[in-house]
Amino acid sequence: MTKYSIVFPGQGAQKQGMGMDLLEISKEIFDRANNIYPDFQSILQKTDQELSNTLYSQPALYVVSCAIWLAMKDSVGPAYLAGHSVGEYAACYAAGCFSFEDGLRLIKLRSELMAKCSGIMFACIANFEDVANFAKNINDSTGLVCEVSNHNLDSQIIISCDERLKNQINQSYKEFGIKRCIQLKVSGGFHSSLVESVQKELAKEIEKINFNDPKIAVISNKTGEASLDGSEIKNNLIDHVTHGVKWKKSMDCMKDNGVEMLVEMGCGNVLSKLAEKSNMKSMTIGSIDDILCAKKEFLNV
Repeated sequence: MTKYSIVFPGQGAQKQGMGMDLLEISKEIFDRANNIYPDFQSILQKTDQELSNTLYSQPALYVVSCAIWLAMKDSVGPAYLAGHSVGEYAACYAAGCFSFEDGLRLIKLRSELMAKCSGIMFACIANFEDVANFAKNINDSTGLVCEVSNHNLDSQIIISCDERLKNQINQSYKEFGIKRCIQLKVSGGFHSSLVESVQKELAKEIEKINFNDPKIAVISNKTGEASLDGSEIKNNLIDHVTHGVKWKKSMDCMKDNGVEMLVEMGCGNVLSKLAEKSNMKSMTIGSIDDILCAKKEFLNV
């Protein structure tokens, strides 16, 4: 079979009712989630608008991704694991770095801290150099935070910035060769210095957890490189929230090592679309029907 990686989505992929059809096939995971979030199912049933709140989107995405992994893990053998932003926690769980409960407790704290943060994020359609120059110019001229926070594709770059910069960004981005600049539906300026307070508090809890060496190499958002060292993965996760997501570099790492396909486990198909735009094959596993079809496909290999 084609060499593949398994990846887990981040915020923006969530939707009302996500994972509800998995309650029977992955009952164990949902029961364990209830020990940390009483009546966890109620989170999955929130409206799309409510789920856009990081308080709910993060645990929903983590648990659903882990539920799909648990249903599929005996049928798959990926070369690498990776996750976009909060999805990296699901990747660490799938790799055996920490328990499901340890991951969900970290997610609970992470989401609570991030919900208190300020800032906004924009998706910019332009090359990296133009967006980086745009962000630096605004930062230097105003003294307010404006930083590159995600590098998803050659032509899709995300910036995080102070809320007071909204009008200036909307009025000036074309001057820097940026074709489009779209504000994202998130509740803070994540993966930037705007969330340094989150990093400091979260680091204290991450430090308490013993990270095992992964059974499958994990590609870090921070470095875009693969690791089989639990201590290194732990340190990368500590820095994770204030550093940009190097998703393009992560996909390049996979391709450079012979990976031809991304298998996305979780809600939505955002990462699958990014893979296709990077000339990689993709498969999306986000429902009970997807799981049954995928198991047959992997079984026949």
